[in-house]
Amino acid sequence: MKCRMENTSEKETLHGKIAEGINETEINEKIQGEDIQNFEYVPTADEFSLVGPDTTQSEVIYRPSLTFWQDGWRRFKKNKLALFFLGLLCVFVFLAIFGQSLTKYSFSDVNTNEEYLNPLKGFSKGHYLGTDILGRDLFARLSQGIRISMQLSIVTAAACVVFGTVYGAVSAYFGGIVDTIMTRIVEILMIIPSMIYIILLMVVMGNSIKTIIIAMSLTRWLNYSLLVRVKFLKIKENEFVLASKSLGGNFSGLR
Repeated sequence: MKCRMENTSEKETLHGKIAEGINETEINEKIQGEDIQNFEYVPTADEFSLVGPDTTQSEVIYRPSLTFWQDGWRRFKKNKLALFFLGLLCVFVFLAIFGQSLTKYSFSDVNTNEEYLNPLKGFSKGHYLGTDILGRDLFARLSQGIRISMQLSIVTAAACVVFGTVYGAVSAYFGGIVDTIMTRIVEILMIIPSMIYIILLMVVMGNSIKTIIIAMSLTRWLNYSLLVRVKFLKIKENEFVLASKSLGGNFSGLR
């Protein structure tokens, strides 16, 4: 017949040993056959630990807040290919600005005594990339070509964005017959090849960078205007605009 533990001191001792993690074999030897299964152990509050989120640290900011540009740069740095082309673009910009000052030759200087110099022979004479068939410095001509290309692209893109955005926004803002007429004008201009504009302007204005910029701007802004028009029409149909109209809002922001 199984016996019960009635001695209070023995129970307290067993409580402590269980709490301290005593080996089960040692406990069995101490209780000398006592039935531990019928012993009810009541743990104290100190033996418990809090599990779950610590609400005392819920308001602590572990990471500093980032602005729009800081977050964009953080994401941009993760793209290795984008970083490579950014570095290449910086090299082009540097050559376009300071390329002419890095060599003593002009891009238009002709020297028939130094024709077809390779970079190894021409480097000692200041021709870093050699010379062409007329003895012109290739490094100077390269930097001048980069300068003209960047000037052409930047000015043309800026003109197209400004004019195309204004034209598309006005067309979508007024809508109705105004939108229809302005859209048909854009569609008619788009079917005419851009080379015709360039040839006509070069005949009238002459051969220059200014003529090319004007000719390219007259044909490239059409796509921008259509994109802006579609975006503007989408904004006009948003729920907050319709809700404002239904409530009798009288405003000139969107029609």
